[in-house]
Amino acid sequence: MGQFLSLFGIRLGTRINDYEINQIPIHHKCRNCGQGCDPIKSPNQCINGKFTRTGTKDQPLIMRPIVPNDKVRWSSSFDYQPIEFTSEKIRTSTKEYVDRDPRLDPNVQIPWNLDDRLCDRRSYHGTYKIIGRLPQNPCGRTGITGRGHLGIKL
Repeated sequence: MGQFLSLFGIRLGTRINDYEINQIPIHHKCRNCGQGCDPIKSPNQCINGKFTRTGTKDQPLIMRPIVPNDKVRWSSSFDYQPIEFTSEKIRTSTKEYVDRDPRLDPNVQIPWNLDDRLCDRRSYHGTYKIIGRLPQNPCGRTGITGRGHLGIKL
């Protein structure tokens, strides 16, 4: 990947250390925080995350528990009880590119943190942890667990 830099000035294709991970801002679109993620625009609303709070025709409303800004990172202690959500289209899909849930089928082996030429499961955040056969969101707590709507084109 050479000399290309990510948006955060980190050379792509290199390992990211703990200091750099803490420099990467948390993506506010993936959180239903309602805590003024973009203080320049609105102090009370996350303008880019409106569909995580209101839903759309294809993506019904999922009410996430609020995760305080200082508790988003996995390194902070927090009594965290996220809501499990995987869309019906993901759960019932027979498409080969939609991974089956490894919690439901012990024979499913997903090559997390790798590019197996069918799917690149690496993250530009670096290697992510696998907990209970599932990847832990490298951006931190979001209020939900499960696939959401990821894995199939709606």
